[in-house]
Amino acid sequence: MKMDSTLVALGVSILGMVITVHLGVKTVIKRRQNQKTTDHDLVDDYNPYDLSNVPLNAQEAHSNLALVKHLKPLAQMLQPGDQVELNELKQRLNYAGMRRNEDLELFNAVRSGILLFSLLIIALLMILNPMSNKLLLWLVMTFAGAYYLPMLWLSSKVNARQEAIQRSLPPTLDLLVTCMEAGLNLEGALERVSKEMLASDPELAEELQVILRELNAGLNVSVAFKKFANRVQGDDLKNLSNVIIQSVTLGSSLGRALREYAATARRRREFKLEEEAGKVAAKLTLPLTVCLLPCSMIAMLAPAIVTISNALGR
Repeated sequence: MKMDSTLVALGVSILGMVITVHLGVKTVIKRRQNQKTTDHDLVDDYNPYDLSNVPLNAQEAHSNLALVKHLKPLAQMLQPGDQVELNELKQRLNYAGMRRNEDLELFNAVRSGILLFSLLIIALLMILNPMSNKLLLWLVMTFAGAYYLPMLWLSSKVNARQEAIQRSLPPTLDLLVTCMEAGLNLEGALERVSKEMLASDPELAEELQVILRELNAGLNVSVAFKKFANRVQGDDLKNLSNVIIQSVTLGSSLGRALREYAATARRRREFKLEEEAGKVAAKLTLPLTVCLLPCSMIAMLAPAIVTISNALGR
């Protein structure tokens, strides 16, 4: 009976953690989907230099600020006290595309809510059941899961977004080279490419829009692309930023530099794909050995085993 109540309480705790994470993540994803929908509606009359086209409208900003205001005491519980840790968390959120201040507050509030809920379940389990080693192990696992689950979600979000940006780089480079060779300057090429990529590759298009707005705000090209390099993790994008910065600083032909870099990046991608294809055989060795070898041995030896068994049985 005690074991059944323990399992029920643990099931309730896990279900509550999942529901809490789902509600927090659903809030962030819903706002992102609304932003992408607004972006898609603005494709036809898109102008990156017009700040009125920023997807976050006044009503949405007001609702987000009101939500963060109510959750701020909860968010302060797990707010990193060290400035270095706080900057690292902001950087990871920035990698995930959540660069607003309310995103940091909302993320910390979700973490604190999950942690408080897990502590409540732990207290309930300790009241309902006497402490034992097995129950203590489950409590520690529940507490650890409540603490690290949001960080694992953030890591998966960062990896998914950075991979999407990396996949968007080759067509973006081709479009940039085409626009530059057609006579557009850097700002015009970025504007055109961001407009074309907004529906198919919104992650990289969003980063290009940020660059355009920074240039419109008065930043020079070097500073804008240095900040862009700090917002991404891929080496190809950082190298692209360095190529553009060097070309603008030295006054060389930016179109030629982008064309050469596009060819180099394409060859590098081909080499990487060939390397991954070459690793497939090595990765398949263990599954084939474990799964197919026993079946093959059984198929080859079974007739002989049956024959020997029949002979000995006589």
